[in-house]
Amino acid sequence: MEEFRPLVATVEGKELINRLQADPTNWRPVGEEIKRLLDQGNAEEALKIATENGLPHYESNTRDSRRLRAIQDEILSRETEAGTSLARTSTWTRSCW
Repeated sequence: MEEFRPLVATVEGKELINRLQADPTNWRPVGEEIKRLLDQGNAEEALKIATENGLPHYESNTRDSRRLRAIQDEILSRETEAGTSLARTSTWTRSCW
């Protein structure tokens, strides 16, 4: 995430990066609890914890990742269009000389 952070140009994107970076920290206690329950042979309770506490983290992470990708795709598309337009203008200008 730290390597990707400088490439994020919007406030919303930076907020998403922050949440995505914090999520593993939030998820860790849930994973530890699931492991503890499984080690005790309590698969039913482990599944309950995974569903009630783990699944929301997974869904949030997935949603944030998709939104961040959409933001970056939108920016890339705009920049590509701007570059193409500049190239056309540059070509047209040179042909007029």
